[in-house]
Amino acid sequence: MLSRLNAVILVILSLLSANVFSAETDPQIQNQLNAFALNDGHGTFIQQKKFKLLTRAIESNGEYWIDNQQQQIIWQTNQPVFNRLVITADAVKEQNKPDSELKLLTQQPAFTQLLYSVFSGRLTDYPGIVWQSETDHCIQAKMDNTQLAQFVSQIQLCKLSSNNTQIRFFDNSQTETLIKLIADK
Repeated sequence: MLSRLNAVILVILSLLSANVFSAETDPQIQNQLNAFALNDGHGTFIQQKKFKLLTRAIESNGEYWIDNQQQQIIWQTNQPVFNRLVITADAVKEQNKPDSELKLLTQQPAFTQLLYSVFSGRLTDYPGIVWQSETDHCIQAKMDNTQLAQFVSQIQLCKLSSNNTQIRFFDNSQTETLIKLIADK
């Protein structure tokens, strides 16, 4: 279960990208973070997970739905296997088959709030992350929160176009997760 949560965190963190400033004090960082906020709606994703010991990345793809009013994000992997995560600030629930019931994965506040913040693009809502500007369209985060640092060592977010975001994050075993989000227009 923890490795699955780790993967989810990495997916979310990849929506973010690095000069060391805090979002609370630097208006440029604040503006870059605001550009990652996702509107209500639907999109698709491609995710690649690169493990240190494997020569090829493991690729998956699927869809996501964001409902900011209900503060809910649905992350559904369609290939290679079906998996649906329902992410809120209070809990992460999982469904392994389309007709099965949702099962609670975690209610750890540090984790669930981080996931919701990253997936929704509400990145300034989460304390314990130090954001740095890398380029005009990328920002990077370092974990200043010891609970988060147990799972994720680095997050990079790049806005490739108005509807295309790239998220890259690394866990403490140097596993890299790269996610490309394509929002429906």
